[in-house]
Amino acid sequence: MTNERKCKTCGGAALPTSAHCLYHAMIGEIREWMQGIAEDVLHPPPSEYTVREASEELGVSLHTVYRWLYDGVFENAYRMRGGWRIPRSDVQDVKEGR
Repeated sequence: MTNERKCKTCGGAALPTSAHCLYHAMIGEIREWMQGIAEDVLHPPPSEYTVREASEELGVSLHTVYRWLYDGVFENAYRMRGGWRIPRSDVQDVKEGR
């Protein structure tokens, strides 16, 4: 009696590190990769951030973002409907230390 592992999908010989054969293991990886791409396409990053979104993106407090707004760190930020809008390019510049 052999202890050969079987693929959960097709019953063929499974890889030692997987529950599937090579074909189905690769299909699973491709499916995960494509879902990641679809997520990026369906939910792209915003072109502008609110103060809360910018603080979450930068990993700092709301107070810090407001201080940076009043200090001019976000050069292209503007007020809209009682709140601030911070362009993605400004957030990226701060994130990259520019």
